[in-house]
Amino acid sequence: LKEAKKMKWFKKALMNVCDEIDGSENYIKAALAMQSTDEDIADMYCKMAEQEMNHAMNNKDIAEKLMEKAKREENPDYETMQTIYDFEADKNLDWIKQVKLLIAMYKE
Repeated sequence: LKEAKKMKWFKKALMNVCDEIDGSENYIKAALAMQSTDEDIADMYCKMAEQEMNHAMNNKDIAEKLMEKAKREENPDYETMQTIYDFEADKNLDWIKQVKLLIAMYKE
């Protein structure tokens, strides 16, 4: 892929991380709300929350691989990618922990 395309896919992967965390959070909140009244549906929501979190982590891995490749290839966009990645990682770290905690609480 050319540099511009790599940057496009890198940004898309990071945007997907946020979308997937948001989806995971919405599903686990639904699961917790329904846990005492409709356990079967709540379990389905919890499973979807876990899947969305896995999607978020996969997109994070994709972004990291694109960044590693850019560094190896001495892509001039590498430093920008690293800066964007660091910002997004710092922003999302607590959010990811919070959603994973909600999933763990549901499973107790």
